[in-house]
Amino acid sequence: MRYRVFCFALVVATSVGGIASAEEAGEQETAADDSAADDAVAADDTAAADEGDEGDEEDEGDEPRRSWGLGTAAGGGFTSVQVHSLLEPHGSIGATFNFPTLEASFFLLRHFSLEVSFPLADVIVHSINAEAFYFELDAFFAVHVGNRRIKAVISPGVGVELLANLDDFGALPRIPFRIGFELLSSRHRLALRVLARPFLTLGYLGIAGLDDGFTIGGGLMGEIAIMYYHVRD
Repeated sequence: MRYRVFCFALVVATSVGGIASAEEAGEQETAADDSAADDAVAADDTAAADEGDEGDEEDEGDEPRRSWGLGTAAGGGFTSVQVHSLLEPHGSIGATFNFPTLEASFFLLRHFSLEVSFPLADVIVHSINAEAFYFELDAFFAVHVGNRRIKAVISPGVGVELLANLDDFGALPRIPFRIGFELLSSRHRLALRVLARPFLTLGYLGIAGLDDGFTIGGGLMGEIAIMYYHVRD
């Protein structure tokens, strides 16, 4: 009887140990499968990230590179001018319109350019009205930021107005600024630009009989420009 009990206990212990070993092996196998699945997911995520980076680099590399451009801009807004003269201080504020200008752009890098704005029609009209030689020119350092077809344009600049006749000469420095956006064609050969152009003038513009005195002025213009660009092959 004791022998039978001993054998039965041995069998039970062996069965329990076998079950425990099987469960432990199953748990190890499940952990290994989970680890392999996690490694596979991580590898897929890494591959997807690499493909995304390569796609971004490819898009940047495929974007056309502009080298130079020509165009025209026109717009309107308001200006305010105060002339501080010992004889007759005066000032004015009102709406103004800019005739189409000549615009030139020269790209230094893909996203940076030097731009020149020359209002030829305004120069001719003001020279006739003042019966003197009038000259005006603005230059900008432009930053173009955005995607392939729509870019923001941020352009600080410097400018000057000159007025001269046979007897006298005056110069008026100006600080212009352009900010807006441009819509580009697929090959970047054409662009439509919508810009705001605030400016500040501060200096001396004096000719006998004209606005003789220290001048402080400024204003805000809105512009629409059309540009044609030469694109590098």
